[in-house]
Amino acid sequence: MKKMKDSGVDEGVSVPRITAILSYSKGFICSYGAGTACLFEKTKEDGYRRTRDIRIPADNSDLTPAESQLIDTMCLSPSEETLVLSTDRGQLYSFSLSSLDINK
Repeated sequence: MKKMKDSGVDEGVSVPRITAILSYSKGFICSYGAGTACLFEKTKEDGYRRTRDIRIPADNSDLTPAESQLIDTMCLSPSEETLVLSTDRGQLYSFSLSSLDINK
């Protein structure tokens, strides 16, 4: 993460950054800092609402901890049921968006 020095931000505060963004039929998905992607859905008021967060699962390996991996790219299956993320550490992760709806 990048540290920002600005009159409105404390010098020691880390600000998450967006490293990937992907549009889909309901809105868009964007990365939000290390190991997290956020889904935003279009509202009736011509805005967007954050509907859920997807986190890369933690593993027991010290080589590529999830919280230190930045999302490089994202893609959706044509049916928009599966989201695949790739990270700056060369890892691929897939998430079933339909099961995320069930668990909501």
